[in-house]
Amino acid sequence: MIVSGQLLAFTINAVLGNLMGDSSHVWRYMLVVAALPSMILFIGMLLVPESPRWLVAKGRIDEAKAVLAQIRDGKEADKELREISLANEQEKERTKATFKDFKVGWIRKLLFLGIGIACVQQLTGVNSIMYYGTTILRDAGFETNAALIANVANGAISVIAVIFGIWLLGKVGRRPMLLTGRLA
Repeated sequence: MIVSGQLLAFTINAVLGNLMGDSSHVWRYMLVVAALPSMILFIGMLLVPESPRWLVAKGRIDEAKAVLAQIRDGKEADKELREISLANEQEKERTKATFKDFKVGWIRKLLFLGIGIACVQQLTGVNSIMYYGTTILRDAGFETNAALIANVANGAISVIAVIFGIWLLGKVGRRPMLLTGRLA
């Protein structure tokens, strides 16, 4: 959804930039258009009920049942409430992780691996291309309108790559893809 949103933003920016390119205020319209989905999401989130699992964990069983009754039939809601309650009881019996667990070698290794992967993803520079693509293209010699249009290709290629990556992930699995990416 992130790359789809970026493609949509690039496309809208290209349209606005080409239609209103003479205006020095075009960036304000681009910003407002980009802010609209987040405002809609914010308002929508105010209307979404609490999660039944969270309500059960807080001991608010009746509210959890009411939420489930909105989305399930009566028997299904009761069955799911029992399942959630059982899972909640099992969760209470589990020992919680603490910082002492990092003394265990394999856990520490997993933590550092996860942190390392996140850092490498951020340091590869793809965010710079996504955020400053139009500026980079303009500095490379494109006119502003052409750079805005060419940047749409950046978004389209990202969407295609993600779709292919998800398909490949289903075929090959996470570990082989991670190891292959590491070798490349």
